[in-house]
Amino acid sequence: MKQDSPGPPSPNGRRERREEDGRADRRSSGALLLTSPTPEPTGGADEQRRAAKHSTELDPLAALPNDLPDIRSIFSTDTFYPTEHVVSKRGVFFRGNLRGDAGQLLQRLSNRLALSFADRYTLSVLEGDEDGKALVLVEPSDIARQRYLARKGVRRWPTPEEALPVFGSVMFFTMTLLTVIARAALAIRVQWPEVQRVTALQGAAHLFVWFGLYAAVTQAAQRWIARRNQARLGIPMVLPSYEFGTFGVISHIDRSPPTRAAVFDIAAAGSGIGLIGGLLLFMLGLVLTSLSIGMGVDPSSEMLLEQTSYVYVQHEFLFQRSFLLGLLARAFLRLQTVSWPQAVARSAQYAGVVMVHPLAFAGASLVLVAALGLVPLRQLDGWRIVASLYGRRTASVASRFTILFLLIAAGASPHWLWFLVLVLFGPWRVDRHARDEVTEPDDRRTWLGFGLLLLMALTLTPFPKT
Repeated sequence: MKQDSPGPPSPNGRRERREEDGRADRRSSGALLLTSPTPEPTGGADEQRRAAKHSTELDPLAALPNDLPDIRSIFSTDTFYPTEHVVSKRGVFFRGNLRGDAGQLLQRLSNRLALSFADRYTLSVLEGDEDGKALVLVEPSDIARQRYLARKGVRRWPTPEEALPVFGSVMFFTMTLLTVIARAALAIRVQWPEVQRVTALQGAAHLFVWFGLYAAVTQAAQRWIARRNQARLGIPMVLPSYEFGTFGVISHIDRSPPTRAAVFDIAAAGSGIGLIGGLLLFMLGLVLTSLSIGMGVDPSSEMLLEQTSYVYVQHEFLFQRSFLLGLLARAFLRLQTVSWPQAVARSAQYAGVVMVHPLAFAGASLVLVAALGLVPLRQLDGWRIVASLYGRRTASVASRFTILFLLIAAGASPHWLWFLVLVLFGPWRVDRHARDEVTEPDDRRTWLGFGLLLLMALTLTPFPKT
């Protein structure tokens, strides 16, 4: 049987075949698209900026330029209106107009800064310039710095800036031990071996005890107050002095206190407590001296061998060195200027030597040392008191006048020059400023500061010779 040969395809068949071929091609191309690897993104300008910001986010100072627009957004016309800013090694200084109470605005701006950057930055309102423009400082926080060092994997070996205060503290402490012994041994400047031996033994023992107690109490009080105010003090340094035994203890403020009132409290807890305590100790020693002896020394008697629990000092040290101490000594002891006739008749060389209780000698030395700490020189408690009451600019002016006065006084007493050299060029850093330098302390602190500065002036002023 003969089979029929296929005829030519109809138009409808040819159209169906083309549609099936097209669907097959689309399925094959879709399969190729699904199985082909996805190409690497090339990354645009936005991705590069985000990557750069992420790379510098660990370094607080390097992130400041990128964060500057967001930092400026925390300011408003009802808080602080910045007119210009300067990026420095410490942070960003904004200069502008402060609207309202500084303490309240500091809290509001700090809250806004914390909402945007958590604990990465801290904000401070600083003392304005001569034009009345306030300064706002935004700087990396201590937590951010520590976190950056931890992520970077830096080994915490002491840097030269950190090792120098430690070395200086140990060196000055060793020198102070020697100068305290020399201070007790040279309380009188006459060649009288028995007097020098007794004074050196009794005087050095009491000076070590009371100087050590003075340093421990004042440092503990200052650090306790600083901790209460979220501040921190650096390594304490005892300054040696050939004339006084020691010039006192210096420790810089390493973390910013919140207000000027906190700066005042830290300063008053140091030299202020030392001055009041030294005055009480001196008056107690004068009372004990007046009850038991209260007379000049007769070198021909056996009193030197009998009264070995007392010390012997020059009449000038007790009555002429300080106006305040001389006034109290005259009120309690009532000793005459030229000593007593029997001592003059025996030996006029020793007529100016006075026997006192060791507490009077130690108290007088503590008062002089504490008064030195209240001198308005930078790094000392006196400068902090003046800065907290009147501002850092006024304290700097007072410091310049004090330096000029001490340079003039160094012509008669060379130990003032050594005091200036130690304080101005010692191995310590400048104190950290208060976070709120605009709000002034209350009236109670103002009057207390007046009193401490007045006592300092009366203590360091010599008693007029009659």
